[in-house]
Amino acid sequence: MAMSPFAEFAKCISAPDTTGRDTKNPDHLVRTYRTADLSKLEAKYTADPRLVIEMPYVGKGKANTNSEGWLRDKNYYWNEMLKKHPEVFSKANRQKIELGFSPINDKKFREHFPQYDIKELYNDTLIHHHIGGGGQAVAVPAKLHPGLGGIHNTEKEAGVWGNDRVYSELLEKFLKK
Repeated sequence: MAMSPFAEFAKCISAPDTTGRDTKNPDHLVRTYRTADLSKLEAKYTADPRLVIEMPYVGKGKANTNSEGWLRDKNYYWNEMLKKHPEVFSKANRQKIELGFSPINDKKFREHFPQYDIKELYNDTLIHHHIGGGGQAVAVPAKLHPGLGGIHNTEKEAGVWGNDRVYSELLEKFLKK
């Protein structure tokens, strides 16, 4: 019996990469890092697994999605982070999230994520970034995430970009059934 696209997705998303691609980091929690050259990523551009949130797949071309079809919603990301790691947020940042605003890279946040303990990033608004344009999002200071360039170019150079496409294509098949 053929496996449904969703069952196939669930199996491959949680297992090491077995797609036949050149897997340098097959067990990495960040899926788009499994075939990437992580030596090309500076610490400030590297996703800390504690900051990674799985964004729901909505479908290609749908409103509030990235180009691969994953939900693009800061409130979803920050509410999930607040549930997962409330200890990393100051009272002010918790209030911002509860009111629908993005938190900032304050002292409390930097105590947990020292890769952002860079003076030029102090008190910068934190935004959710889709790692490699895929379905996992991570918090990054806005100065590292200009519309074009910044973290996007760094991820492309390291081979991170587009590696989640195999999963979005499987989910798209599931949605069309």
